[in-house]
Amino acid sequence: ISYPNSKARHLSGMAKMLLNDFNGTVPSKIEDLIKMPGVGRKTANVISSVVFSQPSMAVDTHVFRVANRLGLTVNAKTPLAVEQQLVKNIPSDKIPVAHHWLILHGRYTCTARNPKCFECKLTSWCRFFEKNKAASVFQK
Repeated sequence: ISYPNSKARHLSGMAKMLLNDFNGTVPSKIEDLIKMPGVGRKTANVISSVVFSQPSMAVDTHVFRVANRLGLTVNAKTPLAVEQQLVKNIPSDKIPVAHHWLILHGRYTCTARNPKCFECKLTSWCRFFEKNKAASVFQK
């Protein structure tokens, strides 16, 4: 575990806050979740989406990269900007599953260093592929 002392301090603080401020119940609102020690926006969105089935989009490095490469976002320079554009343009009932699709696509196909564009079924819509296909940067 990286930074075990910091994580232990956050877990202890979060447990105390859950008991004192939320009567021992994990809150469902992102605004309440991010008040807790160690919980950032990405974690709050994951909890909101996975635990409470709300249309929340957690943006990690994979989602950020894939959304920008595919052109699902326009000029989104921050995770918050990516989140806002994706939530605006994806039907709310599809957001939780879209989040997982983007992560898996970024982890296994649209990788950071060596994207597997030759395997990808999305190249006809992909802004990254269109921009780079002439450069022959893709593996075979």
